[in-house]
Amino acid sequence: MKKEFDQRKPSCKAYYDFLNSALSKIRHITDTKQQKKAVHRLLEDNLDKLDDNFPQMLRSWARGKLLTVDREEAQRIARNLNNFCNHIAQFPKIKPENKWEIVITGYEEATEVLTSESSPQEWLTLQNGLGIAYRNQGWIDKAITTLESALERYSLDVFRSKFPYEWANIQDSLGNAYHRRSEIQEDKQQELHDVDLALTCYKEALRNTSKHKFYEWAQTKQNLCCVYCKLGKTAEAITCYKQVLEVYTEETFPHEWAQIQHNLGLAYSYQNNIDEAIDCFRLALKILTPTVYPEHCFQTGRDFGNVAFKANRWQEAIEGYGIAIEAVEQQRCIWAKTDSQRQKIQEEAIHVYICIVKACINNGQITKAIEYVERSKARNLVEHLTSLNLDPKGVSKDKQGKGILFQEIEALLPDKKTALIEWYILDDIFVAFIINHQSPGISIWQSSPKDLEDFTSWWNEYLQDYDSRKAWRDCLASRLNRLAEILHLDEILTHVPDTCDRITLIPHQRLHVLPLHALPLPNEKGKCLLDKFPRGVNYAPSCQVLQLAQGRKRPDFTHLFAIQNPTEDLKYSDIEVQAIKEYFHSKHILVKGDATKSAIIDNQQLQSAHLVHFSCHGRFKFDKPLKSALHLADCKIVLAEIFNLDLSQCRLVTLSACETGFSDILSVTDEYIGFTYAFLVSGTASIVCSLWRVNDLSTALLMIQFYQNLKSGLTVPIALNAAQVWLRDVTTEQLQQWAKQLPNANHRRQLKVYLSKQSPNTKPFESPYHWAAFCAIGQ
Repeated sequence: MKKEFDQRKPSCKAYYDFLNSALSKIRHITDTKQQKKAVHRLLEDNLDKLDDNFPQMLRSWARGKLLTVDREEAQRIARNLNNFCNHIAQFPKIKPENKWEIVITGYEEATEVLTSESSPQEWLTLQNGLGIAYRNQGWIDKAITTLESALERYSLDVFRSKFPYEWANIQDSLGNAYHRRSEIQEDKQQELHDVDLALTCYKEALRNTSKHKFYEWAQTKQNLCCVYCKLGKTAEAITCYKQVLEVYTEETFPHEWAQIQHNLGLAYSYQNNIDEAIDCFRLALKILTPTVYPEHCFQTGRDFGNVAFKANRWQEAIEGYGIAIEAVEQQRCIWAKTDSQRQKIQEEAIHVYICIVKACINNGQITKAIEYVERSKARNLVEHLTSLNLDPKGVSKDKQGKGILFQEIEALLPDKKTALIEWYILDDIFVAFIINHQSPGISIWQSSPKDLEDFTSWWNEYLQDYDSRKAWRDCLASRLNRLAEILHLDEILTHVPDTCDRITLIPHQRLHVLPLHALPLPNEKGKCLLDKFPRGVNYAPSCQVLQLAQGRKRPDFTHLFAIQNPTEDLKYSDIEVQAIKEYFHSKHILVKGDATKSAIIDNQQLQSAHLVHFSCHGRFKFDKPLKSALHLADCKIVLAEIFNLDLSQCRLVTLSACETGFSDILSVTDEYIGFTYAFLVSGTASIVCSLWRVNDLSTALLMIQFYQNLKSGLTVPIALNAAQVWLRDVTTEQLQQWAKQLPNANHRRQLKVYLSKQSPNTKPFESPYHWAAFCAIGQ
């Protein structure tokens, strides 16, 4: 079906003007290098026109133009069009699907003029270009048909006498097409058949290409080497690579020489000749440095690391992976021009980080292992902020994404009675790093593969039941018991000195959205992690983010900015905010219908607030995290907008709403994209947020007690933890006495009616569903 022209794109005249300008430069600039420079600059300036409409416009332009001029002029235009498409093929910033459709369209139109009868040599070149473009577009069978037809157009004698160069190029391209098809064949026999066909093509190409055409000869030789490796003919591949190195010398073709050394290293590894392989990788990396060739450096360093890792040569694995990481951190994936390329690089980078952490652990370098854990998290977060054109407030450019040194991690612990636990989920196990100021300073606990399998099963059930609210709530306590067993909390805690009474938890991936502070203690019925650490349990996405939060000195805590029940359907939100505001002399409360988006975003009171409190609805969208929202009176404020708030004076943001502690658990990376990180980027030092859909009443009681604790001088983690223990243990009778402090008589009466239905000695909010949902993140 014919594609309909998108009227929202540039006008037809804009497309035609751009095309005429490009062909004019090709016509008038004959110097190859100058022409490439000029045309690529023009392409850069007109990326908006190199879209999915452009092939249609190009075909329309070509047919109109070529039919209105004489034959000689038509051939000149067709040659310029061919050159234009060659430039398009080499230009890296066009989406691949658009690029190759443009190239195919241009070549097809050029062949209407430069025919096999009138211009046989140019026609053959165009057929070869079409075959390459079809292959790159994923049309493998069409590529093969086109190239085979070109080879059948003339007799072998004609080819060898008149067009040997074109014959060799087409054979090489046909070999590449067969090789590509072999990679997607499901049938093993058909795969091997295609590989054999590719081998035949490469040998035919080499019969008609001598070393005098050295670049093309060497390129075909490389392709032949790849086929030899695939067929398990490693010795032949090594011999072949060495022959290529006679042409690609380090002095003349350093980049090509380095890539051959990389491939030679892989070939040696297939023979289990690890010393030779590593020598080749190191030679390649002399040229393929992180700053000059980041993409190829990453690939070579990764393969270096993989080969050494497989051989249990941990120090050399660390060397290879470390260079790959330098490359991916150096350029922040600038070489990735599309979202799919960027996603692929991210996934490959995650594998490298995981492997270097494992290599460091296996080599006994625990401090280096946790530094790479932190670099992994820092890189993913900065990658995401870069895509949003955002910078976390208070972080210098040169510090972003660089991770944190172990000495800096130790400095995050204020005293000898504080410990830190950081989890990291690998591909087959998970580990926990335990850090404190007492000997040995850092230790590590490692799970078994069975533990990770059990955790995955546990997680799937936890998430599957989440929408069945009552069933999920009723199973929560028993599930937390099981989670403590799977995580081996008892074993991890043996690494924490008994004198420690404060702990910081740094989760990873799915652990971010679980109430680790509520995990039950072994052999201590009714007690959990909060009870073991009375000076507080707090969280952070990473040590570097914790460092960022700790660096925000916010001694003032007098000015409250609050959002109160904007949708007017939260029965106990009014009780909550009206009680909280009594603790502050300076306050600005947006009540119900007044809590609009414009009243918040444009409010100077928000920018000067020391404490920001949202009492409203919240919802996290796992499929589109940036569309997650807090519900206001007139609309929603989404996550992407929160990043841009100015909270540079804020000491605490409290999100008394549902699911405000969720993060992007579906991502393959550990980006930790959620409300908490958005508010940290906006400038606050601490956040209190929720890990599920919370109960309106128990949340209100918890928040009132939390602020009462805060105003008595307790830190955020201690105040929250104390409020949680209080809510867990408080009886109905004690709550009735406590409610008498509420400032509003109607609110006191409302709570009294609810409590009158409960037995005096019961603990109505004993379930972790009520008290464990909230956690303190940051300072």
